[in-house]
Amino acid sequence: MKKTTILLFIVLPILLFSQQKRLIQKALETNDISEKIEIFSRVIEINPENLDALFYSGNTKQDKEDYIGAINDYTKIILTKPDADTYLNRGNARYSIGNLSGAMEDYQKSFDLDINLLSAKYSLGCLKYELEDYNGAFIDFSCIINNAQYRKPRRNQVEFLKKSITMRAFTHEALGNFYKAYKDYTLRIFYERFAPNANSYFNRGQLLLTLKLYDNAVKDFTTSLKLDSSNPYAYFYRGVSNILNSKPLSSIEDFNQAIKLDELDFDAYLGLAIAYNSLGNVEKAKLYFERAKSITEFKEEEEDVIEQFTQSYWHLRHYLAFKSTIVQLEKL
Repeated sequence: MKKTTILLFIVLPILLFSQQKRLIQKALETNDISEKIEIFSRVIEINPENLDALFYSGNTKQDKEDYIGAINDYTKIILTKPDADTYLNRGNARYSIGNLSGAMEDYQKSFDLDINLLSAKYSLGCLKYELEDYNGAFIDFSCIINNAQYRKPRRNQVEFLKKSITMRAFTHEALGNFYKAYKDYTLRIFYERFAPNANSYFNRGQLLLTLKLYDNAVKDFTTSLKLDSSNPYAYFYRGVSNILNSKPLSSIEDFNQAIKLDELDFDAYLGLAIAYNSLGNVEKAKLYFERAKSITEFKEEEEDVIEQFTQSYWHLRHYLAFKSTIVQLEKL
């Protein structure tokens, strides 16, 4: 009897471990989220300290948008054996429920535990950027970029390096450091010289447009469109660059292409109205202005026509050109 009892003490834990392992494997193989959660719950019921089951359970609950449940699972792991991945995932779950301070704390702890986990530092920088802490965001993105200069990033880290370069460029723009932003956009393009990315040229084109370097902006938008001709925004902003560079005919082609890809782009219709008006073709200018009005919730009874387009690109960025055109068309 004594020998049987000893044998049970030896064999039973092994059997339970084997059972938990089989259940976890079964959960990972199914595509049914509810079934996954149910199986992970069974494992946790057998062994509340099975950290793998808790981690996978938390991930699955995130997929199901049960963020509170995911946070509870991750917290149990952190209280037992904290690690970088769990802090990162709990940070993502906290972000999803609007707990931004908690998310920031988790991202920082994640990176502190594993400085090679660039996704944690990147998430931290993006959150600071969202909260308009641009100086803090600059420090985080620079940390990722500078580290890459001293040691070659791993293959899975290269994407975060490139994303960090772009986000630092956005941060420079937000701080008004346009030359530094230009350098970062160009740095990203350099990193992608063997596999060019349409968005990288598009982003630099937008900056050049802001700086009124219209010819250079057109070149970048053109390169972007050669790499991806399905982006209506690239056509639109190239059209804006052309019309501001006194090339209304070229802008008309671009605005029409933008409308082909997005027939509800009222800003493109407004661009056509401005372009045709500059050419003296008042009839077509009026036609496209009316089309723009038909897309928006335009109220004819309102006296101030211009202020009904306060959310349009033209009102926000090129008010004088927009106002001049609308005033002329409204007199007809």
